[in-house]
Amino acid sequence: FQINDAIPAWAFGLQRTLEFWTQPSFRRPASLAFDHSGKLYVAEAGQGGRLLAFEPMSDGLKMARVIPTPWIEISYGYTSVAVDDKGRLYATSQESEAGTILSFGSVIVREPDGVWWMVDYGPFAEFSNVSMDPAGHTLVVGEYRGADISWYDTERQVEVASMRHLDGLRHTALLADGTTLVSLARADNSWSLLEVDPLNSTVLEWAVGLT
Repeated sequence: FQINDAIPAWAFGLQRTLEFWTQPSFRRPASLAFDHSGKLYVAEAGQGGRLLAFEPMSDGLKMARVIPTPWIEISYGYTSVAVDDKGRLYATSQESEAGTILSFGSVIVREPDGVWWMVDYGPFAEFSNVSMDPAGHTLVVGEYRGADISWYDTERQVEVASMRHLDGLRHTALLADGTTLVSLARADNSWSLLEVDPLNSTVLEWAVGLT
């Protein structure tokens, strides 16, 4: 594939050269998502990871453009990407510089008009995938190390609920009816699927002992 070289000037730096942005091959692709128009978004993990958007074409996905992200330095890579029906783009990122003692993780959102805002950010944070309802009103994010899960109102850009210490927390999913599911990695190497409700602090097991 090819990458469009129409990249904003602020995205360039000593290491962020034109060749860096337009390398026509993937660097550790970690996550993908489609929007309602069929556009494909790919997030690359590891140092120097990029967010790429491929335009839908009748002869295949051959042309991509880079989506530069404010605040995300060369040492960061992306761990997940998602998009809602309104065209909001969501991503989680992780610092990946070798030998770093103090690592950082972040959750970011890009509005359809191109404005970015940061949902969460912290030292030692390792965020799970982002998940949201189709309309994009509610965003759910889990954090591995603290085993915490948070719900955000994307219109007001505020946290509206949270649950703490879900040991083994790995992934989140938000169903169309508003139900939140999470996967947990157990000490015996099995997995569990749980429904969690922050309004009444209930946890309901859907499946246990998965391998």
